[in-house]
Amino acid sequence: MGRLEVCICGACNIGGTRKAGIPDPYVKVVMGDRKKAHIKYKTKVVSSSLNPVWNEVLTFQVADYDSEQIVFELWNKNVIVDDLMGVYALSLNGLTRGVVSDLRVILTGTGLSSPELHLQVLAVDFGVDPQPSSMVVRSIKEYNAAAVTNPVMTATEMKKVTCADDFDSVQKPSSSEPAMGIPLQAQVAPPPQPLLQPVYNQQPTFVQQAQPYPLQPAPPVMYLQPPPPPPQVVYVQQAQPLPHPIYYQQASPPGSYYGAPQQPYQCMYGPSPI
Repeated sequence: MGRLEVCICGACNIGGTRKAGIPDPYVKVVMGDRKKAHIKYKTKVVSSSLNPVWNEVLTFQVADYDSEQIVFELWNKNVIVDDLMGVYALSLNGLTRGVVSDLRVILTGTGLSSPELHLQVLAVDFGVDPQPSSMVVRSIKEYNAAAVTNPVMTATEMKKVTCADDFDSVQKPSSSEPAMGIPLQAQVAPPPQPLLQPVYNQQPTFVQQAQPYPLQPAPPVMYLQPPPPPPQVVYVQQAQPLPHPIYYQQASPPGSYYGAPQQPYQCMYGPSPI
């Protein structure tokens, strides 16, 4: 039998797991497969919190290191029926003996959001042999105390998440699969900066601001070619047709052209003989 310690630190990003209201979250810890699953532990309920903190340490006895898994379920406390907000399944065959795995895992199982769960897992007396540079501890409490002076933490592998409805769907890697890890470093405060010494009896230096350059008016627009005159309207008058000549025929004088010519009229001047 191997000894396993798990610390449920807290959760975050659970604001969108409910359509309305602020949840009252808690965590259930389940061991075994679907047929033999049973609840081993349940954390306290944090009322009206989007980023709950528990920091509760659990201890388990593990018989089968290769196939055993622990399922973490995030629930919301309701008056009638509680709501499942996310699930994460942890396989134990990739843990390193004596080295704490500080994990921040994404929960799945609901379509509303992807809350994040913060866990610390320690295989006390089973698992892969640690590296010479790894920090080996006997408990999570010892690890947290040492993390204050040595903030470098090692995170091992993150397994594939699963839904709480089907624990058998979790992919269990074989014992020959090498452990995959992503080294993480905690945030380290920067070294303190030296304080600046005040300087007294120093004349202030005044800096004269440069005068703004006056804006020049825009130059007038010059045309290299004079603009064309506006178009003029030309009226065209249609030519009048020339008048036709009119010919007049004079009547012939009375009489015949073949007779004696007419005597001219005689004018008499003086008193009338009558």
